Amino acid sequence: MNCLERVFIELIINSDQHTKLIIDQNQLSTCLRYLGLSFQNFNHFLANIKAFYNMSSHDILILYASQTGTAKYVAEELERQLILREFKTLLQSMDDYAITNLPEENYVIFVVSTTGQGEPPSNMINFWQFLLIKDLPNDALEDVKFTVFGLGDSNYQQFNSMARKLYQRMLQLGAKIFHERGLGDDQHPFGYDGELDSWTEKLFESLKNIFPNKQYENLEEKIKQKPQPRYQIELIKENMYEEQAQQKIQENYKLIPTPQGCKKNQMIVSRVVENELLTPADYDRETRKIEFEFDSNDQTSYNPGDILVIHPENSHQLCKDLADHLNLSLSQIVRITKNEKSLQQFKNPFPEYITIEQLFKQWLSISTPPTRYLFKLMSYFTNDELHNEKLIEISSKEGKEEYYNYVVKEKRNVFEILFDFGTVQIPLEYLIEGLSLQKPREYSISSSQLSNKNRVSITIGLVKYQTPFKRSIVGVCSQYLKQIELKQQKVIAWIKKGTMEMPFNDPTIPVILVGPGTGIAPFMSLVEQRNILIERQQLTQEQYSNKTFILFGCRYKQKEFYYQKFLEELHELNRINLFTAFSRDFDSKVYVQHLLTKHYEVFGDLIANNFEKIKIFVCGTAKYMPKQVEEGFVELLTKYLEGDSEKAKAIIQNLIKKRQYVVEAW
Repeated sequence: MNCLERVFIELIINSDQHTKLIIDQNQLSTCLRYLGLSFQNFNHFLANIKAFYNMSSHDILILYASQTGTAKYVAEELERQLILREFKTLLQSMDDYAITNLPEENYVIFVVSTTGQGEPPSNMINFWQFLLIKDLPNDALEDVKFTVFGLGDSNYQQFNSMARKLYQRMLQLGAKIFHERGLGDDQHPFGYDGELDSWTEKLFESLKNIFPNKQYENLEEKIKQKPQPRYQIELIKENMYEEQAQQKIQENYKLIPTPQGCKKNQMIVSRVVENELLTPADYDRETRKIEFEFDSNDQTSYNPGDILVIHPENSHQLCKDLADHLNLSLSQIVRITKNEKSLQQFKNPFPEYITIEQLFKQWLSISTPPTRYLFKLMSYFTNDELHNEKLIEISSKEGKEEYYNYVVKEKRNVFEILFDFGTVQIPLEYLIEGLSLQKPREYSISSSQLSNKNRVSITIGLVKYQTPFKRSIVGVCSQYLKQIELKQQKVIAWIKKGTMEMPFNDPTIPVILVGPGTGIAPFMSLVEQRNILIERQQLTQEQYSNKTFILFGCRYKQKEFYYQKFLEELHELNRINLFTAFSRDFDSKVYVQHLLTKHYEVFGDLIANNFEKIKIFVCGTAKYMPKQVEEGFVELLTKYLEGDSEKAKAIIQNLIKKRQYVVEAW
């Protein structure tokens, strides 16, 4: 290898997202000519060489697909455990990984969540579509050994669907299993940890047979050693900071990571212009219509079925309490950089310079329960023997019951935990490593842009409940939106395509919309849009009547019948067909699925006469409703078909397969 080649290899290996090459242009031109490259394809060359270097420098590749960040945390914890045992690892999200390198990998651990109704997370879609290419040979991955851990919720019908599908597809392409598949269930008393801990323990037994020279025994002393932090933090004195940099800090919100499934560079900076209470003021449930306005120059567009993704802020009081506990000022500026001594590979998600208030309010999830890893980090920073033992216990697999009772069930946040363990003096760089990033929240859009191109509204139920020990808990985002000042404070958001592909431009396509409670939200968007289009297109009653069927249900008509006046007016005009069920207003409880069987002839005719074009959408809570509604459709068709239940099931399954029957549940 000559000198020029060594320069390039050194450049490639050591470059990262914060490194800039400063080189004389003549020298660079000489290097490119030597390699037969142009300036245009140099970056492509650099990426390929870096990918090859990374691929050849690790024992195990860990790939994760995560919608809310849980699978990412599991993957990071696996990486920490592997590094402890002296494995060389490469950890990446599926959308960051160059999938064309997959056939050259030796050992791969997949950590995969499932979203929606058995669909891949946003950062898995491209990876999954590539694996589904029909022309891939059956031996494409014959040299790859893999295992899968899935994160799911057995309340959903498609429990751990993507982990199961990925497992089967890898086998179809010739890959071999080196460790049994694991399927975590959020309904387990200990959540996904209930399966993860035992699966991980067996994983290292499998790896011991494959990599016998790694360290598996006598790890106690290594565990006691304080790990290198991921980050380095420098406190910046106010007089050291230039006015130009101060302006840059004020625009840090522009660097908030784009949520999965949203397009980069399409952040919406909006303000709340309407905050309407939809339930009685003295009612124990609180539902609001919140309307946002964005700049008149904003080119944001959305359609019925789309989702507004909101980046919430933690409460000012909680931020102040945490800062005071750490002896920090909210106005303190800090510089956050990667610690080059850390063995973990990761992207630094933080702005280089940021105030403590920004860090706590916008970037870190300080309102929600932290993971067990924070307790492990805290154990290194106390001289109190009892606190140290308790923190180690809670962070261990043996202490997961205590962790769930103390943290998860009681929804304790980081400030409350640090307050309880008052002897812990954890440095900021370790604290931010032990916390998750602030998670965006998704809400179905309940307005039509045809009514106002610069406004969008959502319908939200405020989250508030009591823990087993009667601690009052409120939802981070719903509380943030409830208390926000009208037309004052910036709200950061994005538009995301939902799973419901509604026929929003044609009011003559028949639809059945099943939306109990706040599940009505996305259907309000479609109903409003259809009503406007009926006027604009001057459709006749024959063209638009009996095309939009809405099934709405709630507990009490007088307290929870959202948008009652608007819906009943459209029903009177024959622009919608409205069916309602109020479960607590009568002695016998009636739910939306009962409306289907009660009016089986109406819905049976509608489906039979429009089988090729009808659309059925179901939206609401995931626990029981989606399955009960599907069973209701099967039952109504069974009655309509005079008892032929097999044919009724086949009809519904066919509609599901063709995505004419779509569920969006949470």
